[in-house]
Amino acid sequence: MEKESDNSQNLKIIKTSKDKPCLIYEGYSYRKSKNSQQSQQLTWRCMKKYCNGGVKTNSLQKEIISVIGHHNHVVNPEENIKREIDNLIKKSALNTAETPRSIILNALRNCDASILARLPKVKSLERRIQITRKASNLKCKKTTDDQSSILPEEFKNTDNIGTNEK
Repeated sequence: MEKESDNSQNLKIIKTSKDKPCLIYEGYSYRKSKNSQQSQQLTWRCMKKYCNGGVKTNSLQKEIISVIGHHNHVVNPEENIKREIDNLIKKSALNTAETPRSIILNALRNCDASILARLPKVKSLERRIQITRKASNLKCKKTTDDQSSILPEEFKNTDNIGTNEK
């Protein structure tokens, strides 16, 4: 069942924990399902496992074209805010040199108690920041030049250890 909807302004796209796009529309979360090349539309499915809800957006993900099906669950705004906070923490971890504690405090500055109750412990959030930073450093460009991995002769000689000869 499809019904036409107005071009809403309450459309937001964030990233999931696995860096996939997540569409938030009218309080429901959607994951990308299909990408239609011919009609320039994207189809999104509800994040809940057995829910039939979905939406279609234009290829630029700027406006809702149609709403598909009905949701079999209620809107959970705390879950969406939790995802947004996770996104903010991850972005700050990658883009700033702040300490993990200050990143967490900045992200949680204006949160309600109901959202704070759904978040993991501060130690877990700090560990997630450290893992995110470590993973981003591991994606360094590997050298393919064989000359850069050859040691100079002065470092190969180990006979003069402890002497200061020049």
